[in-house]
Amino acid sequence: MTTKPQDTATTEALAALRNTAAILGLAVVVADPDDDQTTLPPMTLRLPDGLPHAPTAEACTAWLHARAIDASAHADPQDTTQVLVTMGSVAAVHRLTEVLLAPRARSRAGAERLAQALHPHDLDGLKVSGEQSNVLIEIRSDDLDSAVQLAALLGVPDIADGLKIGRAKGRREACVRMEMLLTGLLGPGVVVQNLPGCEHTPDGLDVWVDVEQATALAERIAAQPVLDHTGPTT
Repeated sequence: MTTKPQDTATTEALAALRNTAAILGLAVVVADPDDDQTTLPPMTLRLPDGLPHAPTAEACTAWLHARAIDASAHADPQDTTQVLVTMGSVAAVHRLTEVLLAPRARSRAGAERLAQALHPHDLDGLKVSGEQSNVLIEIRSDDLDSAVQLAALLGVPDIADGLKIGRAKGRREACVRMEMLLTGLLGPGVVVQNLPGCEHTPDGLDVWVDVEQATALAERIAAQPVLDHTGPTT
């Protein structure tokens, strides 16, 4: 199939692919078409996640075909870190855009579901976001109070017992305990990073989980009763 690049459908498809690449931080460069060009212009890809780190044109073509993308690749003689991809149709451009966006869309959906599960529990200092193909839980609170509350919500209210959270060693140990707790609940692959605070920034933990783990965590939290944090009235 040949399509004049000046056609609206082609222009829009290539623009969408460029925008997707910019969102994901990928290098997808589409050559400006010549006035007399009657096929899709060649594009250069710096291969995204999911492709081999030492790519070959054959590996790239296999990756494309495995995802039902009508395209083929050949080596760029001027840059061994890149391959040139020839798209078979405008539909193939749309399909490549969809495939590149899919992990981000899934991570955002997983983050939204987790955020909704956490919302009724009123845990201050927690922010959930979809990052590429993972979900990030940012915990920022003095003495890691929000992390302790999250652990309590997950059935371990004493996660900080015996620790001096105000000191670096105590925060590091709390980070290790949180990673062990979440790994036990969600399986391997959980990453918890300790972020020491300063005068203007509270202590923090960054918790990285994949989309399936975020979904499992959301289901577990949604099943927990909502506690009253207001305290007794007089």
